Amino acid sequence: MPWHLNWKRNAGRTKNRKLEREDRLKRYLYGSMLESGNQKQQKEIVQELISDIAHQTLTPTAK
Repeated sequence: MPWHLNWKRNAGRTKNRKLEREDRLKRYLYGSMLESGNQKQQKEIVQELISDIAHQTLTPTAK
């Protein structure tokens, strides 16, 4: 096979590998962003619960 035809075929494979790596990286980064968002949301919920508990323990109950 002539070298220039083989080179074109290999160039196509290289491009596909590059696109696959880019796709994997995008999926990883998107997943990381979602995970980070969940952590922030969980932190806010915990802070609200702590605030509610603190308020309930400091406020006298009516008899």
